[in-house]
Amino acid sequence: DGQVAGYRAPTPDKEFDSAGNLVQVLNSSSKTVSSPTKSEYNEVVQDKTQADYEDAKEGRKFTLTYKDSKTDGIIKTEMVKYGKKADLFAPTKTSYKFKEWNTRKDGSGTDYDGNDDIKIKGDTVLYAQWNDDTTVYVTGITINGSSYVTVGKTSQMTAQVSPSNAATSAVKWTVTNGTGSATIDQNTGVLTGVTAGTVTVKATATDGSGVSETKDVTVSATDVVVNVGKILVTTKTGGTPVITSNGGTLDLVASILPNDATTQDVTWDVQNGTGSATVSSISGNNITIKAISNGTVTVKATAKDGSGIVGSATVTITGQTTVIPVDSVNIGTANATDTMAISKNDGTLQLAVNILPATASNKEVTWSIIKAKNEDGVEVTAASDIAKVATISRNGVVSAIGNGSITVQIVTADGNKIATQDVTITGQIVKIASIDITGPNAASGTNPVQMIAVITGENSKVITTGAAVKWTVTNGTGSASINPTTGLLTPTSDGTVTVKAAATDGSTASDTQGVTITGTGKQIPISNINVATATGATHAYVSDDNGTVDFIATITPTYATTTASAVTWSIVGGSDGGSAIIDPAGTSGNTVRIQAVKNGTVTVYATVADVDGKTKTGSATVSI
Repeated sequence: DGQVAGYRAPTPDKEFDSAGNLVQVLNSSSKTVSSPTKSEYNEVVQDKTQADYEDAKEGRKFTLTYKDSKTDGIIKTEMVKYGKKADLFAPTKTSYKFKEWNTRKDGSGTDYDGNDDIKIKGDTVLYAQWNDDTTVYVTGITINGSSYVTVGKTSQMTAQVSPSNAATSAVKWTVTNGTGSATIDQNTGVLTGVTAGTVTVKATATDGSGVSETKDVTVSATDVVVNVGKILVTTKTGGTPVITSNGGTLDLVASILPNDATTQDVTWDVQNGTGSATVSSISGNNITIKAISNGTVTVKATAKDGSGIVGSATVTITGQTTVIPVDSVNIGTANATDTMAISKNDGTLQLAVNILPATASNKEVTWSIIKAKNEDGVEVTAASDIAKVATISRNGVVSAIGNGSITVQIVTADGNKIATQDVTITGQIVKIASIDITGPNAASGTNPVQMIAVITGENSKVITTGAAVKWTVTNGTGSASINPTTGLLTPTSDGTVTVKAAATDGSTASDTQGVTITGTGKQIPISNINVATATGATHAYVSDDNGTVDFIATITPTYATTTASAVTWSIVGGSDGGSAIIDPAGTSGNTVRIQAVKNGTVTVYATVADVDGKTKTGSATVSI
């Protein structure tokens, strides 16, 4: 700073600029020289008349150089004062992951993490050490799903990432509200409409690539149905549909057009032609088939919206070896301790297929139930009747539905070998299939009446005991209460009510019955009168000359003795001079039409003399 530290003024031999850089050396000839490039020459002027002074490096700046150990190229340089700390960082490099910093290029020196800090005491070079990054990152995202969602309903958004072998196919879902609003599950992509208008759905890759895609969705007040127009069946990689390896597989995907069709689901079918293949797995609109024999097969995807639209792809199969045929087949249980019986309610039984020889080329089989006996011992063969006793999955899992027995059959894909096995089913609790309330439909006075319902199980039999039913009543112009277990209805006021019986066993069966109540002699007073427009507004606006607005009066409870049609309408002008008249042409019962006369505000009143001797009033405001 130019202050003299000793008793004698020092004699400078170097000159520095305001940044501390050496700009010239002063000698007897005062010859100016270029500033040295090495920062060790960048010394601060010292008082050389003093024997004791601070470290000669104090205040100097040193160069910290960051280099790439692979290329020796400079990543970054910075100047750091002596003794000060430098904050390190983690650089990035295509196809590599940063490992550490090291004082030696070959990594044999001192290492530092990317978030370390180091104290600088001289010119320093750090080399970035790398590990190979073999991760396949997402480069593109396609959002599939309807471009419409109804307020209060959901729509499934799905994302297809590319390339297909990306290490992570998961995306994070977000939604940005526009003129409308919606919410979305960030993991599942289930979009829920909230208010009508437009929103923007976004899918962002979670692999750190930063890749994202957006889709505009319209939130509508009513359902919008977009029919399937076309289905494209292609390989998942976009290549030619061929299988060339022995027992190889091929992944296919069904693309629905338009991509905002309401129904995006398909049913898959593999039809053997000159060659044969089986279904290895199905996941939504994706299918994997496995080659069996050389030739061609046709893979079809049929829209589930009932349109009958079908897409298909012909797969050519080569490279399959000599087929070892199946000699025999039989059915056993997957668990050696299981028997051919199910005794637990809603129980299952995993069956297994035993094929000889064990080296048979094709061990694929088709499972089915060819007949059943219901709990009455009656043999049935129709699929709908068999399904009342049990079902079987494509993997041989029997699921019990009702009591009885079934005959399971397997047919091999190679040689059409057949085996059958009987399975006994007990202990099943029959669920309710239907409820029919048969009466009564009228009640007189306040004495309780017993509601009657016929309850039918999934086995088509009437359930007389143990039926899981809950009774409820909805008041209309009349009122009543009901015992939720017994169905005993107690009237409380004249009018109509609706009685409902609903299954509580997990099924959706229910029925309703209207009941007319008379003779209770009970007067139900009005608790509230609401005056509003057809859209529910209690404050309306009229901007046209002599314009009109309609109001409707509704009462609570709905079963009050005095009805809304008994109201008397009136208008009171506001203090701002507003005035209006009642238009008789649009006024009837609980509906009134107000016609504007002068600008300002008016209040519309609906008044009724109620059965409890009190006058009940409701009102609304009109701004003219």
